[in-house]
Amino acid sequence: MRQPPPFLCAILALLTSCGAEESASAEAANGGGAPGAFTFPVTFVPLVTGDVEESVELVGDVETMHRAELAFERAGRVIEITCDSGDEVQAGAVLARLDASVITAELAAARAAERAASADADHATAELQRAQKLGDTLAQSERDRWKTETAVRTARAAQATAEVARLVAFEEQCTLHAPFDGVLVMRHLTLGSHAQAGTPVFELVDAKQLEIRLELPASLAASVREGETVRIAALGGADLTLPLLKVLPSADPGTRTFRALLRPDEATSTAAGLRPGGFVRAHLVVRRAVGAMVVPRDALMESPQGTTVMLADLDEGGGPPLARLVPVAVLARDSDRAAIRALGGDLIAGTAVLVTGNDNVFPGAPLRLQEHRAITPQ
Repeated sequence: MRQPPPFLCAILALLTSCGAEESASAEAANGGGAPGAFTFPVTFVPLVTGDVEESVELVGDVETMHRAELAFERAGRVIEITCDSGDEVQAGAVLARLDASVITAELAAARAAERAASADADHATAELQRAQKLGDTLAQSERDRWKTETAVRTARAAQATAEVARLVAFEEQCTLHAPFDGVLVMRHLTLGSHAQAGTPVFELVDAKQLEIRLELPASLAASVREGETVRIAALGGADLTLPLLKVLPSADPGTRTFRALLRPDEATSTAAGLRPGGFVRAHLVVRRAVGAMVVPRDALMESPQGTTVMLADLDEGGGPPLARLVPVAVLARDSDRAAIRALGGDLIAGTAVLVTGNDNVFPGAPLRLQEHRAITPQ
């Protein structure tokens, strides 16, 4: 038999070598499976146990617990203003006064009349006592007259005392006092202005005793409990953690939302930079899972039929790993992770759970696994 030329033998040997290398590469790419068998490329992480807190973000308003628009109870001309906007005042401090000269004069006359009426009553009482000591030597009609006279003069004295008290109250209404410690945030009248009864002169707020009011949707208000932890991110201040004080049982008719209240103490409010009229962002914990199986949120496959995860099981025959679908219940989830409980099948720590590519495979599909690496934001 004739032998092929040497150069032709060299070409045949080269082609045979290239074919073998391509076959080996294909086998390795398929996870060690049979040459030419397709495997699904996926990424995975091992199942681990951990704790997950699920929270919702809400916007809250900061309100003072004491706010008052201060006005005189009677009309008059403003003759003194002792404070201005921005001043801190103590409870009972005098803020402004009206002209009370007429009332002061009436009060002086009323006090004089009170002294006269009191003297008449004292004289009548003394005469009655003397008449009673005389006994039968004095006519009964005379004794009765002094009894009546004493009662009348005593009543007049009481009437005069009541008139003094009335005018004292009127005089006090001409002076405006601070009802509590606070800061004056608004002044509406100036010196010499005529104040009407009930027209605001100052607006006073307590900047130390504050309340944070959160608006809760109806679906959330039913599940939130008093004492739950709320993380507050205050604008321009330090973050703080507060317990939920209470959820008011009545919804706002306009927004159909419920109001939740938090009350930081004075030191906490100061450290967080809280101010009346401001607002905060609040994170309210609604679900918490401790010591549960934890997976990345991307591993969850959610549909109207429920939530599932796809696991990778090793093939005992030495082939590529195979996909297995497990229905789960989500116990809690945060921005990156979810705590789950199996509804069918097993969840064992260390088992590979698919993160990407899981929605392209089916139960029993052969897999080509690659460890999942989260992308870190720049």
